[in-house]
Amino acid sequence: LSSENKIYPNIHQPFRLQNQYFDAETGLHYNFFRYYEPDTGRFVNQDPIRLAGGDNLYQLAPNVYSWIDPLGWIPRMPTWLPTKQGYQRQHLIPYSLRNHPIFANSGRNIHGATNMMYLPVNVGIDPNPKLGLHRGWTIEHKLYNEMVERRLDNLQRLAKRNKWSNKKIAEEVLKLQNELRRGFKTGKYTCASPIQKK
Repeated sequence: LSSENKIYPNIHQPFRLQNQYFDAETGLHYNFFRYYEPDTGRFVNQDPIRLAGGDNLYQLAPNVYSWIDPLGWIPRMPTWLPTKQGYQRQHLIPYSLRNHPIFANSGRNIHGATNMMYLPVNVGIDPNPKLGLHRGWTIEHKLYNEMVERRLDNLQRLAKRNKWSNKKIAEEVLKLQNELRRGFKTGKYTCASPIQKK
């Protein structure tokens, strides 16, 4: 058996990511209702559920490879915070930033109570009309994550320059979490735009 030769040279394996079937004629991946272009990382036609799937009608996901958990061992949401009809659970410091150096050095828990809150999926659900919204991955969510990352980067620079202790880092991260929570409560921050009723 030679390492240069395939064991089964004529085998064609058309399956790609979950629920994707490779179409050799077009080079696209078929996903039940629409085609995915792997070179651009986008669908070629709009999401059949329209805006209910998020603001970007052609996006597959923010980064599908960071979402892979074949054994199902990585909890993305804390078990102590149950789902609540009309709301989604939000990490104030986004889950995607859980390994940011300043957050890691703070010793804070990404799923801790100081980092979690419920946000309604649309206006009129929560008694606070100013409360920010959350509805999956949207352009607003992307902008929010980028803003928080810049804030964490700034804290990291300050911590390095001023030689903060881990206790001081934890205090500053908690201050940021409290500020982000206030921002959602006052409408300064949101992760989705309102759905307009027809």
